[in-house]
Amino acid sequence: MPASSPRFGIPKIALTMARLIVNNEDRGIRFFIVPLCNEHEMYKGVESISLPHRSGTQPFDWSLTRFNDVHLPPTALVGSDIRQDTLVPVDRRQAWWDEVRRVPIGTLVVAAPWISALKATAVIGGRYSAVRSILGKNSHPIPILSFRTQQWPILNATAVAMVLDKWYPAVIDTVMNQSDYRIQHAVAAIAKTTICRYFQRCVSEVAERCGAQGTFEHNYMAKVEVSGLESIFSEHCAEY
Repeated sequence: MPASSPRFGIPKIALTMARLIVNNEDRGIRFFIVPLCNEHEMYKGVESISLPHRSGTQPFDWSLTRFNDVHLPPTALVGSDIRQDTLVPVDRRQAWWDEVRRVPIGTLVVAAPWISALKATAVIGGRYSAVRSILGKNSHPIPILSFRTQQWPILNATAVAMVLDKWYPAVIDTVMNQSDYRIQHAVAAIAKTTICRYFQRCVSEVAERCGAQGTFEHNYMAKVEVSGLESIFSEHCAEY
């Protein structure tokens, strides 16, 4: 879970999933709003373990968070009707889907910036390849974009970005117009996985064809590749 310590002097709260137990009776998993820290220290019962900083990423307070006998008021339970929401669910599985029905939207939101980043990578790699030249047999500068080995990664990234740009709105419509939460989750997971895989492959290939320039921070590609992996990592931390 990211950003759970008082570092940077910012108070933080968490949306946490836990079992609701009333009179020793398990009433299913619910969402709770849990204060984590103020500007200076963690609250009682909350522990934040900072994770090592990853090279090439923006400094952020990535942490693992633990809770030990944290007392919360009834208002911490997320729900429209506290009395109704604390009852034993008739169908526990359906109650679970009702609780996490907004997760597919977040899944799609995470994947959206990767499409824009892929477009930017294709443009940067293409412009670099058109400007960077070598001397040929006749001592005339030849843009490296004229070579097939340079054209393929850039054209591939361009084509993938254009296809994903057209496909993504259709995925959004499918998720938003689907009443079955299970299908929403499935479509969102497929979309995120597909976009992520193409993003990882295309960006690394274009950056590699730009040589040392592809590793410079101001040229964006290496930075966006690591940042993309960082967003995947943070989401998995939140899930666990």
